[in-house]
Amino acid sequence: MSTQTLSEDTQNTLELFVERTEALAQFVSTNPFGGGVVGLFRNVDEQEWQIHSAINGTLCILRSFLQSQDHITLFSVEEARPQQAELRGPRFLQTLLGPLPSLGQLPPLRRPNLFDLNVSARWRETVYHAYEQIYLALAIEPDNLLYNGQKITRFEVFNTFFYGKFVHVTTEKRKKYNQWKSEPELFNKLKEVFMDSLAMIIGQIMEVANASKEELAHSA
Repeated sequence: MSTQTLSEDTQNTLELFVERTEALAQFVSTNPFGGGVVGLFRNVDEQEWQIHSAINGTLCILRSFLQSQDHITLFSVEEARPQQAELRGPRFLQTLLGPLPSLGQLPPLRRPNLFDLNVSARWRETVYHAYEQIYLALAIEPDNLLYNGQKITRFEVFNTFFYGKFVHVTTEKRKKYNQWKSEPELFNKLKEVFMDSLAMIIGQIMEVANASKEELAHSA
């Protein structure tokens, strides 16, 4: 296989991605409940989520891959101005994947930092595939999720739990989270969606980490 010399900045970015992924895996592997990250959330009472060290550790590391500050964003959950947004979405995915399930509209999201790295075509394909899988999964509107007569995308669920309970809590998201929580039957369904989405995102992060290790090895 041909080698590609990585710039110092690109090498540092890939190394940071791998390091954060390994730290994330360590938090999940030390979970005493089994079942990976889903087992961690499912076996801890919702009231303990905010103070449970393993959950806090997992989400604090995870946000590096979902927000732009650390420059290792795989899928941004931050909304963006239209000119800053990544344009991949249901219409683009339709051309790749054929017929799709019912999809909702996601807000314009910031372009992931990883898209701008000068790396091999194989690595880029892995990153684009991971992004597309996450986008597709989060754009789905599950048939059993309705609030005030409106469908809810998995992205809205993930974003509301993320910013309404755990990370950089906002007033708007906190209010929506508490409204959902006041309806136990709905909230239990939303928790399942959040946990499934979390596990799926972490799985895609691991795929990119493996590709990043290969990229670093081939450039050495």
